[in-house]
Amino acid sequence: MLRGANTDIARQMSGGSWRGHGSIEANDNAMVHFEQSAVQGYLDGMGAGARDSFIADMNDFLNTDHPGVRAGRALDPMVSDAIKSVREQIGGDIDFGNQEHREMIGREVVGRVREERTCTTGSRICR
Repeated sequence: MLRGANTDIARQMSGGSWRGHGSIEANDNAMVHFEQSAVQGYLDGMGAGARDSFIADMNDFLNTDHPGVRAGRALDPMVSDAIKSVREQIGGDIDFGNQEHREMIGREVVGRVREERTCTTGSRICR
C-alpha cells in the first residue's frame, strides 16, 4: 500500500510538482502526513477486531526496548533511536492508532536522515 503511494510522491518530488509547500522541512512534514494519512485510511478500513489486534501488536513492538533484532530481522539503529526519542517526547508509550504519534516517528526519522546525510533501511528513506 505505502510502497505505491511513496513511489508516486517520489515521482512528484523528482518532477518538481511536490514542491511549493515551502521549506525542505515543510515538504518533509507534508510527506510524513500524507503517508500516515494513508496508513490511517488503511486502519479505518479494517474490521474493528483486526484493527485493534494490529494496533496492539504494533504498540507492543514500538514500546519494547529493542535489543536490535525483532522477529529475526535487524532493526535499523536509526529507526530504533527515533522510536526511543518519540517515546521520550511523549513521556510514555506510543499509540500506533494515534496518527500524530506515527507522524512524530516519521518526522524524527526524516530529520535524522537529513542530519546524517545517509539512508535508513528501516524506512528506505534517503536524503
